[in-house]
Amino acid sequence: MALVAAACGSSSTVTEGGDAQAGSTTSTTIDASTATYWVAGDLPDSYGPVLVTDDATGRSISYAPADFTNDVGDAPLVVTVAPKDQYGSTARPDGESIEVAGHPAVVVPLTDEGNPSGSAVTWEQSPGTWIVVWAGTELSRDDVVAVAQDLQPVDSTEWDRLARALSIDTKVGKVEPDATQVEVISGTVAGGTYTLTALVPAGYPLGPEDQRRDCYRLTFNGESSPALCDNHPWWLRIGGQHFVFGPADAGTSEIQVGPYQGGPGDVIVASTSAADVGPPTAFYVVPLDDGRCFVEISRTDGANDINLGAIGPLPDNPEHAACLAQLNPG
Repeated sequence: MALVAAACGSSSTVTEGGDAQAGSTTSTTIDASTATYWVAGDLPDSYGPVLVTDDATGRSISYAPADFTNDVGDAPLVVTVAPKDQYGSTARPDGESIEVAGHPAVVVPLTDEGNPSGSAVTWEQSPGTWIVVWAGTELSRDDVVAVAQDLQPVDSTEWDRLARALSIDTKVGKVEPDATQVEVISGTVAGGTYTLTALVPAGYPLGPEDQRRDCYRLTFNGESSPALCDNHPWWLRIGGQHFVFGPADAGTSEIQVGPYQGGPGDVIVASTSAADVGPPTAFYVVPLDDGRCFVEISRTDGANDINLGAIGPLPDNPEHAACLAQLNPG
């Protein structure tokens, strides 16, 4: 998405991607003095958009560096358009007066329990429309001001695309209602057939920013797991059979399921499989016998993969006590 900056009160020409697959473009002229959708233009090195939220308190787009591994809700840079001054900046004695694209603005230092926690720049873009650029201590005061000075207006079509591509939904386990179902893995155990189905976000990718995840469901003997979107392993009994299953990154071709912390028991090796559409995700399914308890899932190439880990019956599972007894006999 290429954007041409505009000074306060003038119009801005925005060139947007049309069909993400076809690569077509359209041009829209946006009046910056009345614009209600804003995004960052010039970003710090490696930063990109990771989350969009839109509610009665304001509409926000969050940014994080490429190596950011925390929850996207804790992203270190946020641009918010709100109906009021969220920081009461005009009354802040510690505020620093500056100008942003012709508007009087205030830079305020942020604290958490008396400790510095970042900086914010806020101003009234138009009557009843306030903009705030907030950043944590990962960015300096000058970094935050630079982002604020280069905000860009976008139209509702572009904002809607970003809002869908950067939605929190699949990250918290909400499957898109129009997701495409793709059978990824099928196998047999105990005389029955199990099937892992990927629930692929419709229209993926909506652009290079698309952060939506594949969701997935495992079915066996007429019983199915809930629709899951988590990026960690699952241990579930489905149709009377134990399974360990889940997603891994696209570069994982094979995983192994072994005893927890090197305990006794055989290692099971399984190939992964991926859907030919949607976010690049490798899935695995491993049926387990009832004697298994607390297993570790790892890549066979030994690479460190945050999607894999240890799993076993949880404390509220009736099998939890038996599992503990098996791990610690006597």
